[in-house]
Amino acid sequence: MRVRPRSVSERSPAGDETLGRTRRVMKELEEERKQILRDLFPSASYTSQNIGSISRDCAICLGEFLEDELCWVLPSCKHMFHSSCIDRRLMTRFSCPVCCDFVSHV
Repeated sequence: MRVRPRSVSERSPAGDETLGRTRRVMKELEEERKQILRDLFPSASYTSQNIGSISRDCAICLGEFLEDELCWVLPSCKHMFHSSCIDRRLMTRFSCPVCCDFVSHV
């Protein structure tokens, strides 16, 4: 026996209100976690002149870094990523996508 999901017209106002509050709380928690991660890990402005052996592209999205773009540098291994890419990665895994080194704060 399959259960049919409720249509929008069948939902109760109380259920919609609870769902809305839950989504707001989840969004706030996600923003708090992102802020904590930003505080823990250093960011750097990418410049092609001083990259040394650092890759010219993000290992997560494979996109090139742009001049003066804000990037994150993982403190343990010094690998660099776009902020948005590593934000998403660190929400689920605490390891570097390049070397699999455990990511810990400085």
